[in-house]
Amino acid sequence: MPQTLATGLDEEYKKPKNLADLVIRLLDEDAVAQSDRLRLLLLYLVYRDGILPADIVKLLSHAQLKAIDGDVIYNLAYLARELAVHSRMQDHLVRRCSHVSRRR
Repeated sequence: MPQTLATGLDEEYKKPKNLADLVIRLLDEDAVAQSDRLRLLLLYLVYRDGILPADIVKLLSHAQLKAIDGDVIYNLAYLARELAVHSRMQDHLVRRCSHVSRRR
């Protein structure tokens, strides 16, 4: 799964189908470690180039991550990665953080 999310291609070198369902199934799997769930969520968000805030909440509930891990997910926006498709406040924060980092 991580290779599919990183490359955008499945094992047969085709665009993957039903990826959201596969991610949710892995997040629900008891055998998947917390750190792997966090990594899977981060890869999925980067792969999708952002998703709706409500979908982020749903994925976090499936992953059953600690609150600090949820913060990691939302702080991805500070690395100039858009998580939420429609958030104007987040756009403002990303631009502001980019501007501050250029000053240094």
